[in-house]
Amino acid sequence: MDAVVVIYPYQSYVQETRLVGRSPGAMEVSSSPTWDYLFVANTESGSVSVMDIITGKVSAVVAVGARPQHIAVTPDGQYAVVLNGSSGDMAVIRIAAIVNPSRRKYAPSPLFTMIPVGAKPVCAAIRRA
Repeated sequence: MDAVVVIYPYQSYVQETRLVGRSPGAMEVSSSPTWDYLFVANTESGSVSVMDIITGKVSAVVAVGARPQHIAVTPDGQYAVVLNGSSGDMAVIRIAAIVNPSRRKYAPSPLFTMIPVGAKPVCAAIRRA
């Protein structure tokens, strides 16, 4: 199933099932005083679905590379980094471009940059500066 299941583990309760993308895999949560997002890697489509946790709606789908398999959010909540297993690179997503999409024709893209990191990256850790 191409969905994420929202559960309450301490109450053994399944709240809902949400469709989020194609073949969901790795997930990461980004929280701030103004937004809460769930980033879900879609391994088959090479994208990341960004779901608003409060509304349960997908706010954006960002193309990130071949077979995304790990997601980490920076401590300041400004960026999400995605490691791509097949393409050997790291996509950097600018969260503010998802939160405040401009109505202008040339709005900033959520995909900030791509960085080559080597063959088959597995995991990333981000430390506070």
